Amino acid sequence: MEPDMFIKERVDHQIAWYDRKSATNKRWFHILMVIELVLAATLPFLSGLNKSGSKATNVTIGIIGIAIVIINGLLSHFKLKIIGINIGLQRNI
Repeated sequence: MEPDMFIKERVDHQIAWYDRKSATNKRWFHILMVIELVLAATLPFLSGLNKSGSKATNVTIGIIGIAIVIINGLLSHFKLKIIGINIGLQRNI
C-alpha cells in the first residue's frame, strides 16, 4: 500500500474521530462547569434567604450541594478537560 493511500484511508479517519471526540469532551466540560458554577453561586444566596429555617429551602440547599459534588466528581473522574486537551494536542502533532 502506498503511503499516501494509507494516510488517506487510515490516518485521516482517525484524525476525524479525534476531532469529534475532542469537540464532544470540550462541550461537556463547558456545560458541566457552567452548571457547577451557577449552582455554587446559588448556594450562598439561598442560605442567606433561609433565615426562617424553611424546610423546603433546606432541602433545596442540600440538593444543590449534592449536585455540585456529583458534577465535580464526574469532571474529575472522566477528566473531560484533560482528555479534550490531549486529543487536541495529538491532533496538532
